[in-house]
Amino acid sequence: MLIHEASQQGHVTRKAISYYIEQGLLSPDSLKNGYRDFTTDHVEQLKKISILRQLGIGIEDIKMVLADASGTILQKLEIKKEIQIHRELLKKEIINKLSHGIGYEEVGEALATLESTTTIAEKLLEVFPDWYGRFIWLHFARFLDEPIRTDKQKEAYKIIIKVLDDMPKVTLTKELESYMTTITLELTNQQIVQMNVEVKKSMENMDDFLQKNEEQLNQYLLYKKSDEYKNSISCQFKNIIKEFYKTSDYIDVFLPAMRAISSSYDEYVICSEKANKKFIAKYPDIEKYDL
Repeated sequence: MLIHEASQQGHVTRKAISYYIEQGLLSPDSLKNGYRDFTTDHVEQLKKISILRQLGIGIEDIKMVLADASGTILQKLEIKKEIQIHRELLKKEIINKLSHGIGYEEVGEALATLESTTTIAEKLLEVFPDWYGRFIWLHFARFLDEPIRTDKQKEAYKIIIKVLDDMPKVTLTKELESYMTTITLELTNQQIVQMNVEVKKSMENMDDFLQKNEEQLNQYLLYKKSDEYKNSISCQFKNIIKEFYKTSDYIDVFLPAMRAISSSYDEYVICSEKANKKFIAKYPDIEKYDL
């Protein structure tokens, strides 16, 4: 079919089609008379391109999306969009403060904090695969909204960026990537945020949590000791991540720097350590089996 018919079926203008051809998104054959010959596959491609463009995705990213059958590029773009939305919401809050008479100097500090938060988030996404980057970002985002005022915080920020720049990416087998991608897609952002809330509540009330969930925790412990778990994909994943943490500066350098830059994260870690001691006192086999 010719460009006019492709334009009608694909619901895009002929100028848009010509532009997509120039950008390498479409490669229709040329007829002897010089006209382009479009197929039904080209029309389907046009429909996809149109949708992606309406979602605000740029040409270079669309090229990667169309070439990626696994969907991992779209997951990465989803995380970037989450960061952008988070950033825009914070900007809205800053504008609101300005409109209510807050001084420009204070707003300048808020903007500097916003910039550092975004930088750390972007570096996290460079280091970790798309499915894991989403979890990492959602876990740390709530701790990165504090202003960076002290020399200690400024130094911690430099350390975080350097560690993330130097840190090797986590690599997984295709089977593990597929498994973790599936799990990630099944969870909404709201569900993940709610999980963080529930974890925080359980840590703050560990005695109550242990009492109410004793039966389930015993069953969980038995499963973790079983051959079924040891041969599972989730166990393979845990071992790979554990080894990554051992061979990188994530635990020894990155996490201490996070505690230095964010007082709320430092409080979270202290609370977590106290809860963990109570958990181990109740279930000492957890350390024995390295669960």
